[in-house]
Amino acid sequence: MKSKLSIHRLSFEHFEARCMLTGAMDFDPVDEVCSDEIAQQAAIGPALNAAAAVEPQYVVHQPPRLQLGNAPLIGTPAYDGFDQIEVLWQTLPAGNGTDDLFVAQLRDPSFGAEWSTPAEVSALETTTAEKRIVHSAVITGLHWNHNYEYRVQHLRAGELVEEYSAPFKTRRAPGDPTPFTFAAYGDSSVPGKPLENFRAVQRAINSSDAEFAVLLGDNIYDSGTHDEADARFTREQNPEATDWIASHIDYFAIGNHELFGSGIASLDSYSMPIPVAGVNAHAEPPEDEVGEFFGSFDYGNVHFVTFDSNSAELRRGEDRDARMERQADFLVANLEASDAKWKIVYMHHPMVGSAKLTLYPDTNYLEILMPRLIDAGVDVILNGDSHTYAWTYPIVGIDDADGNSEISNSEIIIDDSSPREFQKGVGVVQLISGAGGRTLRSDRFGQPFMAQTHSLDATTRPLDYGFAEITVTDQEMEVRYISAETANIFGDLNGNGIEDAGEDDFAVFRIIEELPFPDDDISGDGVVDINDLDAICAAILGADDDPKYDVNSDGQVNVDDHNYYANEVLHVILGDANLDGRVNSSDLVLIFQAGRYEKTLPNRVTWQQGDWNCDGRFTTSDLVVMFATGLYEQA
Repeated sequence: MKSKLSIHRLSFEHFEARCMLTGAMDFDPVDEVCSDEIAQQAAIGPALNAAAAVEPQYVVHQPPRLQLGNAPLIGTPAYDGFDQIEVLWQTLPAGNGTDDLFVAQLRDPSFGAEWSTPAEVSALETTTAEKRIVHSAVITGLHWNHNYEYRVQHLRAGELVEEYSAPFKTRRAPGDPTPFTFAAYGDSSVPGKPLENFRAVQRAINSSDAEFAVLLGDNIYDSGTHDEADARFTREQNPEATDWIASHIDYFAIGNHELFGSGIASLDSYSMPIPVAGVNAHAEPPEDEVGEFFGSFDYGNVHFVTFDSNSAELRRGEDRDARMERQADFLVANLEASDAKWKIVYMHHPMVGSAKLTLYPDTNYLEILMPRLIDAGVDVILNGDSHTYAWTYPIVGIDDADGNSEISNSEIIIDDSSPREFQKGVGVVQLISGAGGRTLRSDRFGQPFMAQTHSLDATTRPLDYGFAEITVTDQEMEVRYISAETANIFGDLNGNGIEDAGEDDFAVFRIIEELPFPDDDISGDGVVDINDLDAICAAILGADDDPKYDVNSDGQVNVDDHNYYANEVLHVILGDANLDGRVNSSDLVLIFQAGRYEKTLPNRVTWQQGDWNCDGRFTTSDLVVMFATGLYEQA
């Protein structure tokens, strides 16, 4: 959805001279705001039959859906510390009436709040022959990670014609380390019978934990027209997608097929931030680019940015390279201004691996962009275009060793120490997730930098329609290939989420931040806790004289180390089984429920099961030493 920041780039489209409801807004009416419509809003009555007697003006063709809108990045002048959404819907003419209008409202269901009208409704007439109109309402000042509900009322002569409502949740605040999951896929919506493939993918997404989706281009097949966009946005054709987008945001990247229609349907159908340096962004794309194709946003501890990768194939020679250099300047400035823990670049065209790269062999796409994205700290690059699913080893650089100005497969430098476990900060992983619904392909792959590949070719692993399900925590990013057919990880034959014997096609990789172990982390799990005390006791009972268990540095590994670690490192009280800092009946309940009292069992007893003297058992001796401390509190 084009805002005032971008409308000058598409001067062949215009805002219809329509009335806009002010709702609760406090400003003087201008030409586009009609006082009689405001009066109509105030006089809305319960009767519905009066609307039927009035000549209709609109029929809702595409029901309301969520978008982000022109949201500013953190640290920019326009950033106010809150989140926002934009609600879009599309109408067609229904008659010669002039009395239709729309009201967009919001409420916070957690407080049982009444509906409020926080936004005016604007309308943009498209260039289509059917006179489609895109209506929108931007709602700002929303709390982060908070549940709300919106509704859109269609009124005619002040009476309700129909109403749409849906719950939604705002984004995680920038920097929030709380784990979350999102979906990523490209090459999806195709009208007609092939649409069933995308609908299956969308059903799998709907049943997942994804909080939003990243669309990797070619989202509107075949020519990027409004008619073809209906396959995504009308309930009659795609109930799965309309259910999803009513409450979740799809963040789009532009593909090559959308540009067959000049990208107009995409710009009308989506609303992404339009970067303006010094206003809502830290960098902006070159002047000859369409701003919405370079959107950027934060979600928790992840920074996302996209760009128009059609530069890789739609121009030639020096002109193309110069354009990509300017795009790279924008990407680097955008990425380096972000303090996010994780950084993701998503666009349509892969830099390596895709068989389609042979269609534009004279490009310096890889040479120009990859080194700069590595230096900017990018963790993952997400692509579509190739109707396959595949990922690379971390690419750490390129080296034109033979000096011929062309990078061969062997000149792409990778860290191939593992195909599925990668270290954060060591190179960039490129993921192709292009199995969103369009006809699957038979790319052979086979390049040494590809870690795992799925296509219809017999030389690769099998391929289903599906999507990438990506979960991000503070220390890890896990990427799973979810099959639309099973809604499980591809290759996970028993559906347990774990790679078992015989599951050679298992499609999961992880990028992990290796944290330095604290000096007192005896068990090596990255934290200092009761597990370390149990590890010391196990070493004592097993006569393990490894120096790491000699925590009191007396040259021996014995019960003195156990007592030292409990008292001086963990500061845990002898008898405090539930680790609440007290010794009372709650601890006794816990240890007796464990069922280990005075029993000789194969597995040694732990601290939280009652072994406080480190003899491997829970006996009367442990209770004696507990009461001997004099710290037991009567209930």
